[in-house]
Amino acid sequence: MANELTETDSGGARLIIGGELVLYGVVGLGGFWAMYEDGFSASDVIDALSEMEGDITIRVNSGGGLVDDGVAIYNSLKRYSENNGKVTAIVDGIAASAASVLIMGATDILMPTGSTMMIHEGSMLTYGTKDDHEKSVIELDHFDDQIASIYAERSGKSVKEMRRLMSEETWLSGEEAIELGMANKKGKAKAHKPAPFNYLMYHNAPKPFQMMARKLGFADMKIKRKETMMTGKPKTEEETVAAPVVTEPVAAPPVQEPETVDVAAATLGRVKAILECDEAKGREDQARVIALDTDLPLAQAKALLSKSPKVEATQAGDKSFYAAAAAHGGDPKVPHAGTVDQSTQLTWDKIVDKVNRRIAH
Repeated sequence: MANELTETDSGGARLIIGGELVLYGVVGLGGFWAMYEDGFSASDVIDALSEMEGDITIRVNSGGGLVDDGVAIYNSLKRYSENNGKVTAIVDGIAASAASVLIMGATDILMPTGSTMMIHEGSMLTYGTKDDHEKSVIELDHFDDQIASIYAERSGKSVKEMRRLMSEETWLSGEEAIELGMANKKGKAKAHKPAPFNYLMYHNAPKPFQMMARKLGFADMKIKRKETMMTGKPKTEEETVAAPVVTEPVAAPPVQEPETVDVAAATLGRVKAILECDEAKGREDQARVIALDTDLPLAQAKALLSKSPKVEATQAGDKSFYAAAAAHGGDPKVPHAGTVDQSTQLTWDKIVDKVNRRIAH
């Protein structure tokens, strides 16, 4: 069952297929996940739910994505079930990471034979001083408690127990999910093939999922790291992780083992270069959003920043203001007589929205 976004078919309506809400692909499509063709956002799901009435069925097949979108969808499904009708979620293939969160908002969760669920701790990339990293640890800990509370409410287990299972990156078969209380019914049909996803980014992905990811063209990205995990156990061995920033799938060599690369250093180097370039001076908010929330390489980031007007840290931006500035070498005082290409405009829109949200908070 396909659920592809096309140029002429967008928004929530595209998710309603045969009267069912079909959530296939990446949760929170776009940005970091722009390499994937299939996916859906929280706003897509909310739009779709507004067009549905009475008892509904949602079909999920997703390897994960943005947990913010997952939580928002979870809440929207709970509201729907409380005010409109019963919500039955069927895991057609896999509900991993953020996808496992969103289905918790359903009235019933069905796990057909062969289906899979995966729960784990959240992750994020932090750039900055020791204090910045410590704040991220506190934020992640709080966020994991929030997710564990959602799982605990569904399963009847304690938050502490769910945190333990999350820290171990727990993969569950349909039967195991039902036994744990994370699902309550077994589906009649057999599960579909899991959604395409880079399952190599997970630590404990079963071998069939790893093989599937490699066949899709994803490559192992290994970094040597020494760190203390939240379990308190020191990690010194090589671990397979996904590159924090990926612009396109990289084909793995058919025979040779993937090379060990310092992905983290490369990513942090790009972030540091954008934040410290001359074009970022006086445009610190825009630079931070470009560096941390987009995948733009340094050259493109500098080009965009050079066209951006310098904005005070407390001044909210205006999209047309930025577009005019971009068309006239960064001078917003010049009348907007030119045009900005669609790609640049979309990038500006996202950057301005994120800068404004940061100012608002």
